[in-house]
Amino acid sequence: MTKQTLQLAILPMLAILALSAGAAAQDRQTPSSEEEITAALTGGVPMGRWKEGLLFEGIRPMPWLKSAANWFPGTEDVQPNEIRVTFMGTAPNIRPGQMNTSIYVELGNGDNFVFDMGEGAVANYVAARVSLNQIKHVFITHLHVDHFGSLPYLWMFGTWAGGWHEPLTIHGPSGRTPEYGTTTHGRRHEDDAGMASGCL
Repeated sequence: MTKQTLQLAILPMLAILALSAGAAAQDRQTPSSEEEITAALTGGVPMGRWKEGLLFEGIRPMPWLKSAANWFPGTEDVQPNEIRVTFMGTAPNIRPGQMNTSIYVELGNGDNFVFDMGEGAVANYVAARVSLNQIKHVFITHLHVDHFGSLPYLWMFGTWAGGWHEPLTIHGPSGRTPEYGTTTHGRRHEDDAGMASGCL
């Protein structure tokens, strides 16, 4: 292959690349300025923000939100017609920065409840400024330890924080036979942790 033949073969490919790059540049959204990014990261600019596409269809910015890009624990009240769902743990195996499964649900009427309380998740509740004595209902999806391993900690530290006035209610599966159900399993752990019967 001669040099001229090689050039003739490459030129059409270069033209196609140039055209596609120009078309892609026209489709791009104008990026936020440094000032807009700084404002979003340090508290947001109410309304008229969120150019980075952080929202999906049907969700809109609300004036009471503190930031377009970040949620700061303890700074935003859940509004009367809202629900906030926070994943406090998502991993089947504990690893740095990720605890076992736990999902915290806050309702606009002030109620809250938890789906699962996997090992290590209590640390994320504390970091999110959730007082453990306010958690009164935990729904366990199934009886694998990565879904209930922090129940003894929740019970113990919740009572230390003043939660002895109300019981901690655990809702969970019944099991194929009674000895494999949530009630029996919870009692075994009560005994192991030295918990008083009936406090769960």
